[in-house]
Amino acid sequence: MDHIGVWVLVFLRFCAAQYNICPSGSARRVQNVFGRSRNVQRGVWHLLPCPELRRNEELDGVIWYKGENMEDPSTIRLVSLFSGEVIPGRERFDIRSDFSLVIQGVDDMDGGRYLCEVVTASTEDRIGEVDIRVIGNFFPASTSEASSTSSFQRGRRKTLPCECASQAPDVVYWSTGEDVTTDTHIIGARFSDGATLQIQHGASCSIGSDASLTVNSLNDVQDTQRFWCHVFQSDGTVRNCDTNVQILDEVESASDALKASERSFYLRNDTQQILPCLSWTPGTTACEVEWRKLDNPDRQVLSYNLSTGVVDSSPEFDLASDFGLMIQSVDDDHAGVYRCAVGDENLMDVEIRVIGDRFPLDDGIAVEGDNVTFKPISRFSLQCPAFSDIPLTAKATLFWSFGDPDPEPYTTVIGTLNLPDGPKKIYYQVEDCLGITMEGALLLNNCFQDGDVRYWCHVFPATDDLIRSYVDVFTENSNGNPEQFNVTAIAVCVPLFVIVLLGIVVFLMWKRRRRSLHHREDNEKGDHITVHELDPVMELGLMTLAKKVKSFVISKLSRIPITPWIDLDDASFAPIDTVYKPLEMFANVSYVGITVKYQLDSESDIFDDGIPELASKHAIIQGRRGCGKTTFLYRLIYDWAMGRQRALWGSDQIVVLVPAWLLIKAKTIGEAVVECMLPKDANISAKSINAHYARDKSNLTILVDDCNDKDDIDTIMKIVADNEFPCCQLVLTTRNSELATATSRKYDMRHITITGFALRNAIEYVTVVLDTAVKSDAEPETGLTADIHKKRKKRNLHRYLKKESLEPKVSCLPAVLVALCQISILTKGEAFKPDDTMAKMFLTLVENMVNKNKTLDEGVSEGNQPSLPTKDQVNFLEELGRVVYSKLLIKCPNDADFSKEDFLNMSENGEHVLDVAMALGFLRPFQVESKVESKKKSIERVRSEVSEVRSTRGFLCCTRKGNKQTEQDHMSQDTELTPLTSPKVERVYFVLEILEELCVAQFVARWTKRKVGQLVDDIPEIDHTKIANIFQFAIQDNQFDREALVDCCAKIINRGYSQVSPLHVVLQLQKFVELCLQLNFEGQCEGALNKKLKSIFPDWRVRLIGISSYKLHLMSYLLKYAQPEDKSKLNVKSVELLRIGRYDWLELQEYIEYFAPGQKGYEKQITVETNPEDNHTDTSGIHQGRGPAQEPQSGEENKCDDLSLPTQSQSEASAPGGEDANEAESTEWSVNGDVESCRMNDIKNGEHVLKKLRERITFSNQDMPQFPPDESDISVLHNVRYFGLQEFLESQVGECYSSGAARDLARYLPRLEMLESLVLVGTILSSKAICDLANSADQLPNFKKLDLRLNKQFDDRAFVAVTNLLLRECRKLTDLRLSLYKVTDEGFDRVQREMKKDGEYSWGRLKTLYLLHGAPAETFVKFLSNSLKYFHFVKSFHLSARVKEQRIQDNTHEEFEQNIKNPKIMPNLEDLDISNMERLKARMASLKLPKQKKKGPGFSKIIGTTVAGL
Repeated sequence: MDHIGVWVLVFLRFCAAQYNICPSGSARRVQNVFGRSRNVQRGVWHLLPCPELRRNEELDGVIWYKGENMEDPSTIRLVSLFSGEVIPGRERFDIRSDFSLVIQGVDDMDGGRYLCEVVTASTEDRIGEVDIRVIGNFFPASTSEASSTSSFQRGRRKTLPCECASQAPDVVYWSTGEDVTTDTHIIGARFSDGATLQIQHGASCSIGSDASLTVNSLNDVQDTQRFWCHVFQSDGTVRNCDTNVQILDEVESASDALKASERSFYLRNDTQQILPCLSWTPGTTACEVEWRKLDNPDRQVLSYNLSTGVVDSSPEFDLASDFGLMIQSVDDDHAGVYRCAVGDENLMDVEIRVIGDRFPLDDGIAVEGDNVTFKPISRFSLQCPAFSDIPLTAKATLFWSFGDPDPEPYTTVIGTLNLPDGPKKIYYQVEDCLGITMEGALLLNNCFQDGDVRYWCHVFPATDDLIRSYVDVFTENSNGNPEQFNVTAIAVCVPLFVIVLLGIVVFLMWKRRRRSLHHREDNEKGDHITVHELDPVMELGLMTLAKKVKSFVISKLSRIPITPWIDLDDASFAPIDTVYKPLEMFANVSYVGITVKYQLDSESDIFDDGIPELASKHAIIQGRRGCGKTTFLYRLIYDWAMGRQRALWGSDQIVVLVPAWLLIKAKTIGEAVVECMLPKDANISAKSINAHYARDKSNLTILVDDCNDKDDIDTIMKIVADNEFPCCQLVLTTRNSELATATSRKYDMRHITITGFALRNAIEYVTVVLDTAVKSDAEPETGLTADIHKKRKKRNLHRYLKKESLEPKVSCLPAVLVALCQISILTKGEAFKPDDTMAKMFLTLVENMVNKNKTLDEGVSEGNQPSLPTKDQVNFLEELGRVVYSKLLIKCPNDADFSKEDFLNMSENGEHVLDVAMALGFLRPFQVESKVESKKKSIERVRSEVSEVRSTRGFLCCTRKGNKQTEQDHMSQDTELTPLTSPKVERVYFVLEILEELCVAQFVARWTKRKVGQLVDDIPEIDHTKIANIFQFAIQDNQFDREALVDCCAKIINRGYSQVSPLHVVLQLQKFVELCLQLNFEGQCEGALNKKLKSIFPDWRVRLIGISSYKLHLMSYLLKYAQPEDKSKLNVKSVELLRIGRYDWLELQEYIEYFAPGQKGYEKQITVETNPEDNHTDTSGIHQGRGPAQEPQSGEENKCDDLSLPTQSQSEASAPGGEDANEAESTEWSVNGDVESCRMNDIKNGEHVLKKLRERITFSNQDMPQFPPDESDISVLHNVRYFGLQEFLESQVGECYSSGAARDLARYLPRLEMLESLVLVGTILSSKAICDLANSADQLPNFKKLDLRLNKQFDDRAFVAVTNLLLRECRKLTDLRLSLYKVTDEGFDRVQREMKKDGEYSWGRLKTLYLLHGAPAETFVKFLSNSLKYFHFVKSFHLSARVKEQRIQDNTHEEFEQNIKNPKIMPNLEDLDISNMERLKARMASLKLPKQKKKGPGFSKIIGTTVAGL
């Protein structure tokens, strides 16, 4: 039984094998049957000739059957050919003009007898028989006619000749097996036309034209194995021979590259080395393998064609086993990045460094050994610190080298040792003073050392990554031997030393007296002095500074806070590696007048994402408050400090992270680093840092967080310029989207937008936060109760997020997610009910924050704890909102924080409200302790407090900005000593932006209709998302005039829809519609607003673009209460929703133009010309920021027209994050007309950039439409921008059809009693939801039109439900438009059967019929041919195939043509449109339309599905 089980497993394994035919694209090549047994190969197309054919005989036709004989009832007809017409029968069988049978993709069931019936006019019919045998994964057992032996060596490809191939073979098979009595496992086959078949092991083996087998990989080869060659000669005979192969493990002349990391390797100079192909996985199928050197693309490396067996390479390269690259003799020029491509999909790059006389250092982490003091004329050894991680008996390669303690890119190689037994070799030798022991230690034998030296020990384990280590050896002064010194020199040096010593003493006495005088002057003037000015200026090494900074970063950022609104303790922190989840990041690019964006693959793309022309060392990162910008910077600098492979910077860089306000105050990098990036005991002065970077500016990266406004950025860039750091890498962060756009253009920066988490990462993030011991005021729980509550918290919150009841722009923010976690903890997971609104969630949070401080209601306690104002809690929130709204009203660019004066000026109880808000946890202070002492204090006092002052340094104590410079600051600017920070300031900020919006809502809740209208008018100037949140909270107050708000929105909507508007205006209008739907849901109005909501739907029509599950959620709630008994009914007559997807653009464009009337595509031809003189891109013919039909006006310059700050509408249509317009700067800050950042005048190869941009945009979103391949790149980019495709796709993030909201929509749509038209274009409803809608069709008595086009979930079940139930019940339905994407033969058959019952009654009412995207085309057209007789009243008929030019039999064409041209069938037809079936369309060209003699359109000449009259 065990034996049987093994064979079953083997059989299943080979049955699952995937065949691959080379060369690529030859899968449908037809091969002749071969051998006397008429063999065919499974998976291949084969040709079977008819044996009864006679030369020059006239035939009526030939019929092919499969069966034993014609009398056998199981014999079936396969295919026929009569008078040149093919009559199909069974799938996969076709017939050629010479009457040969074609079997497409042979399978095991195809083996057996075939009958060929020859029909002639003059003689009796003849029947011929042909028996074929199917060869699968195994070759039949055979006897060997010749045997031979061979051997393989590791690292080498091996070619085995076929001993029995004496002449040109017809077909060759190679297989493996040990016994002549059992079938052997087939490796592959080669056919007469050169096509090769890979069956077992994929591309590991290939068969040449001479029948030889080349083994490219030894992974699947046993130490001893028998290979079989089977040769089918042209005369049908077959010969078999075998070769016994043995694997030799002897040492090769070529050795493998030394592995530093997964994608980094070292090669040794002047040796033959093999570079591994990381793209190759044993068993992978491929037809070609190519090696390229990316940093020198013009240099030919190697290409290998597995079909021809030809390796094309330059003489210095060859192909090794596993498709490795063999370099015959490595030199320095071979360093660089190589790419190995196995096939078209498997690509992987490796970085190569070459070891010669010098060892190139990489960016990996090194083990630091104990320091050693060097003693001249002595003998000692240095142990390799790397050996602490590996045993001495392990196989490894060791290198010793030396260099300066401040490492440069290279060190000098001393020698190498192969462990554990050698050999070893010394490269650098001075009087035999250096050596290496067999244990790997470095010997120093009376060596001379004139300075500090770092000795590096690099160990390359045979099966692991490189282990780096070093030992610092410091020099020590020696008395030496008197005989070795020159007596005269001593006599001269000693007096000189005495004189210098006396001079130093005199200088120190003078210095002390001078300080004393300055001390008295300081007491009189009261000026300031900074602590760091007391530090001596010492020459600072790069590695010393890096080590200190890294140590500080690791200590401060290994755990980061995740609960910012409660008192911080250890339970409020989590490891950064645990809590950090990847953020959604987008690059915003302005190129040739078009602004587009695309998603970045990873955080490493912020400076360069593979388009060199758009790369920059400077980047500005923009995102809403709470989106994770600061945490992202923490992650970047922490990875660098830890020396991780994914880090953006290596060990040769210093990375600093400082808040913007601190860098502005410090004015130099040294002072900022000392203040914020060094521990208190670092003993490094700002002056020494500045002195270091005055000498070397190439190894600095500056991360600047929280740039609030234009002044911040301008000042920072001036500091960078003044300190001569233009070449350093620089990252700025800001909340303001318009500021980021203008900055990126003015200073030639990369513009990156962070939007928060995708839903999947949001779920993972809240899981981490809930699993972390977050502080809670609830009583501690243990046992089963705690476990139940913990699971409930996760389950309910996960379900709430997946339901997408919150707007995605809010729910994706990490800060909001943490707030939801806090709500979950406070309520033990009970807060998240299915219909809980956003307002209810955060009002719950506020309630808990107030309730935990119950003593606040009782007045001021003895401990200075403030009490609530005399008003109730709602009025307290109102007072907070008054202060916030004042900033919104004046459009303050920095509205994130507030000063004490803001509260005092806006409220009588301002100071009291401020104290209470901070006690409750609504506000947190921006308090920066001054590190500046008055000059009235003595120097001794300053020194005594140095440690205390330095103890406040660090990230967490200086992450916020203080006030602008005070009057005292301005007065002291002309003095030499400028304070680093302002004196202690009192500024505060809301812990959550959404709490800030809640407070504003309480302030505006009692507004009059006039004030509500004023705020609505200001929405474009503030921020739509912010105002929407405010109103959603305000509507919770019963006194809020919600009807006035809807009235204001309705006026804007109707005014906009009354005229043809640009697409971005249509998008703005839709936001007002969505706002009203949000208010209806958040207020849980239950139909109370129906009367007013009618006014936002012109012509009783609901029309929305960019449908997401969140929008469906709002729509479902609206429809749920569409017909309340005691309130106004909604009475909507039309619902039109569009969801964009990966559809053909020419087709989709027409739908967009219908939903947004007046929009036309970018049809004007655009070319990017190149000036032959300077080879710069010419943009003279390119519209920049204008509609497609507009030309530049006279007097306008085409050079960077739109480089001023954009308006709200422009910013929202150009970049993600446009919702932050409330934080935008004045549009007065325009960029210089000669802007050096206008890349279109500077970048070469403009067409290449456009192509790359098109690829990024097209593939960065799975729902991006498919543009025609022949459409120009610039036209595609313009259409993406002009039609707002990226904005639509952002608004419809996530799946739609699979959500509960989609099911609810189908459930509640029948409640619209007056509904006449339902247009759901795109994949909005699932098949089940469509069926549910059809089942309720009897509730829609006025239903006239159903449009479900472009729904890729429309399948058999939906097709049957719609055409059976809905057509039958909705007697007024005359317009039906469907896309049959997933309808199969069974679906067509079922609908056809239903048609025969009452088709004339149900289908006969239709006047407009669209049946699109049918497949397979043959079955689809047959279905239509048989159905045409039921379409009696159809006037407009549109049909299309899913796949263009899919084969349709001529008789099917004829049948359709005959039926549709029949005057009794479809007599009312006026318009016929056929797409993707050109032959059928050509046949219809002679059809005269309309059939009845009426004036009307003729046959549509539009290629594609017209949408006129949608």
